[in-house]
Order: sequence, then C-alpha cells, then structure tokens
Amino acid sequence: MSIVWRSCAISSVLALSLAATAATRPRYGGGLHVSLRATPTSLDPADSASNADDEARARIWPLLSDTLVVLDDHGVIKPRLASSWESGAGSRRWQFHLRKDLTFSDGTPLAPEAVAASLRANHSNWRVSALPEGISIETEQPAPNLLAELAMPRNIILRRDPGPKLVGTGPFELSQWQPGKKLSLAAVEQYWGGRVFLDGIELELGRNTRDQLVSLDLGKNDLAEVPPEQIRRAVTDGRRVVESRPLTLVALVFSRDVQSPEEKTARQALARSVDRNAVRTVLFQGHSENAYGLLPNWMTGYEFLLAEDNGAPARAAKNTAKWTLSFDATDSVDRVVAERIELNARDAGITLQLTPGKPDAGVRLVRIPLASSDPWTALEQLAIASGAATPKPGHSFEELYASERAVLETQRIVPIVHVPRAYVLGGTVRSWAASAQGNWQIENAWLEAPKK
Repeated sequence: MSIVWRSCAISSVLALSLAATAATRPRYGGGLHVSLRATPTSLDPADSASNADDEARARIWPLLSDTLVVLDDHGVIKPRLASSWESGAGSRRWQFHLRKDLTFSDGTPLAPEAVAASLRANHSNWRVSALPEGISIETEQPAPNLLAELAMPRNIILRRDPGPKLVGTGPFELSQWQPGKKLSLAAVEQYWGGRVFLDGIELELGRNTRDQLVSLDLGKNDLAEVPPEQIRRAVTDGRRVVESRPLTLVALVFSRDVQSPEEKTARQALARSVDRNAVRTVLFQGHSENAYGLLPNWMTGYEFLLAEDNGAPARAAKNTAKWTLSFDATDSVDRVVAERIELNARDAGITLQLTPGKPDAGVRLVRIPLASSDPWTALEQLAIASGAATPKPGHSFEELYASERAVLETQRIVPIVHVPRAYVLGGTVRSWAASAQGNWQIENAWLEAPKK
C-alpha cells in the first residue's frame, strides 16, 4: 500500500470516528415527553390524600427538589443539601450542616428555617429547629435509621407558596400543573448541581400501557411504562427496555390479626398453597422473582432461608377457612393472579370468594413498592403497609433477618413475588437510567437531534 493511500485510509477512519463521536456527544436542548398510568392530584409530599400514587410521585419529587442526603446504589448515605451531620443522645438528636450558597429554583436563598419548615410539614412527630448554619431534628425514640428515611424522595425540601405553589431546589421547576392530567417542568438554569441537558419534561398522566406505546411509536412520546408481564413481548418486538431490580412486592394482606389456632393453621396452609413458580413464569412471563420474604434477595442475600419447605402444603380443615379476596378490578393481571391463588387455596381446603375492588375484604391482593433501598427502612414501611407491628431498628443482618421473620410470623402478610419496574425508551433518548430505588437518573439524559 502506498504512503498516499495509507494516509487517505487513516484520514477516512479518523473522519468516521469523529463523526460517530459527534453523533453521540451529549447535547443541550429538547423536551422529554413521558406518559404515566398514575393520576396524582397533588405533588406535595405532606398531602396524604394522594398516598395511593406515591410510587409515581416518588419519580417526580427528585426532579423538583433535593433531600438532605441520598442513598447510592450500594445503600451508602451520601451528602446532598446537607454537607455533614452528627447524632447524639442515643440517636434521638441529629444536627445537619447545610451546603453554602444554596438557593431555591427562583433564586431565593435556602435558609435553615425553610428547610426546618419543610420537614415539619411532613413529620409532625419530629421536633425540627433551625440553626445558624443548618437544622436539628429531635425524635421521641432512638432513630438510628433517620438518614435512610431522610433520603426517601418524599422528604425533599420544598417551600410552599400561596396558590398553592411548590418551589424546590432541584434541576427542574414547575411550569404547568393540571392535577391528574398533565405536568410540565422547565430546567433550572442556575441549578446548584449543574444545569441538566434537557430543557424540560412533559408528563401526561392517566395513560394506559397501550396508549403510551402507541404514542411512542408515533414519535409523540419518549418514555413509556411497561408492566412486568409485558416486558418479554416488548423485548421481542425490538423495543429498548430498561428494567430495574425487583422493587415491588406482590402479596396477600389480611385485614386483622390471627384470632385462633385454627385460623393460624389456615393461614399457614394458604401461604404454602400458593404456586409462586406459576405466578412468576406464566402470569409475569418470568420477569419477577419468587417472594418468600418481604425484602427481595438482592437486598438481603438471605431470602432463601425464609422459603417454605418443598413438601406438600399444610391442609386446612375443609370448609372451616373462608375469606373474601379483593384485588384491583382495573388490573387484568391482578385478576388472573387472584384466580390462580383461589384455585391453589381450594386444593388446600380453603374457600376464597373473589370480590374485586372491595376495600374491607378479609384478604387483599396488593402491590407494595419498596420505600427505600435501605433494608431497615424498607422493612419498616412494609410492616406498616401490612398492619404488623413495626420492627425495632437494628444494625446487623442477623437482627434484620430476625425482625423480618417476626413480621412474617404475625401472618398478616403472605409474600408472593417481587416484580421490577420497566420502561420503554424512544429512539432519540440517550443516557437515561434508573437507580436501585427506581428513581429516574435524569442528570445525564439527553435527546439526540431528530434525523432530517
């Protein structure tokens, strides 16, 4: 090969390489269009009326504001609005030092009193006080896991202006809000954490999966939710799917405590009768994990110790155990799961009467999102959701295992499977990711320019 030809070849390779690099280089601009099934009517974490939509609101809150601390994907506490902290009095008193020169999205300084007022609105049982350069939090009982709780999205710092208008410290600010229908967010130019690539985010609420995917195919949407049972089909269809770790527990929750030894035996029989393998492989198309504990195995590593034995399920005395079983009437998969459980229970001598949408049923089929990637915080919230006694906080995995087993032994909750969250991305979305907690990591996301 001649020197001239070799030079031309090298130049061509370099040109192609530079072109490819330019094509994948992050760019500022563009608005991300997102659809969600949920229809939250309030964005204020202190508004308990919208608790049913907390899973969706937890995706939105970090876009609007920041928490004092955050949990990374390894469960390690990292500073956010707080630069440092210390605790005393047996973990009943905590002091946090704020970063310097923080502001709200409208440019006003983030004063310690504003931080204290925000946390007081969420936690009436805490004594939160402003200090010259930070805040203090005092609790009635020892709170060794307070940092993990403060890292939860619902503990973002907000200023509640008349209107009502919520002003945060995050990468985006409210531009338009139609409760239950639409949310528009605009990028904050002077965001203390660095201006994000996106100019804004448009969220359409109350859209079912089919409508979300149709909008994605038409180029009207950049990000759509896909339920676990449809992940396999989405991948087969060639869609770009991002799937999280199992973050939601599908379980049966009883409305009251065990009343007699006979009922205890019946609940044991019901728990052992459930064919989790069929639920996982058939109903959720393999995109779930059998749940024998409340916390998923990726979080604890010991869930296999909580698995039921492989022998024949215990059998309740025929016709002595009868419960009504409620489920989400709008969710076709929950209906099929309930029907499968009803058949399994019948084989164990238990009668379940399916009553979709009945809130006061004896047993409810529910989906409980993990509130945190910190196992103690997640276990506490799962216990509260099941009506069981809140476990005492500890430090070791041995204590965690004992606490989780204690909650299971109340027989208020029967774990079935853990399912992931999944999203389908449009063709121009780049560098979008989700954290171990399921939060959208939007800081590096950008949109490729449409091809002409």
